Amino acid sequence: MTNFRRQGRSLVPADAEAEADIERIPFGDIVNVKITRQRSSKHHRFFHALCRAAFENLPQSMAGKFDNAKHLRYAIEVRVGYCHRDTIQFEDGMSEAQHKALMKVLRAKAALDRAQGIYSWFTPEDGGIAIIRPRSIAFDAADETEFTDMTRKAVLLIEQITGISVDDLCPDTETACWARSLKHSR
Repeated sequence: MTNFRRQGRSLVPADAEAEADIERIPFGDIVNVKITRQRSSKHHRFFHALCRAAFENLPQSMAGKFDNAKHLRYAIEVRVGYCHRDTIQFEDGMSEAQHKALMKVLRAKAALDRAQGIYSWFTPEDGGIAIIRPRSIAFDAADETEFTDMTRKAVLLIEQITGISVDDLCPDTETACWARSLKHSR
């Protein structure tokens, strides 16, 4: 991947490799560029720390609803829409009892998967069942813009769920200021 740095209204090569890539483009040619922002390790670690703090501070009414902080993190990602959604359509002629039996089997499978650290949710949907799985937040799966957007929504949801501000959940982190700024941007 070629790295560039913004200077004013231009992108300039950030290293020798980028400089060499620019030199290979014939003068005057138009090139297509996909812009992604480099992910921040600090922000990534902050998000995990925030989810752990949220898990440790869940209200009594939610005690036992999540197996661990990872389970809560995935549930938050799904709730803010950072997920894959597939649908299994029911076959024509399936009875309500068959629909319920299928849901029971899928929920049992989800429980077995959860024991292995694989999280998915199933919910009835018109004419079928929706399968909902969190998307990856790995560095190669989400750029900084996408990750920041998901985190912005997650911070607000975590504060709503726990009733505790992000400042109090993670008071001494070096990126707490960044997290506070998420609530006020866009």
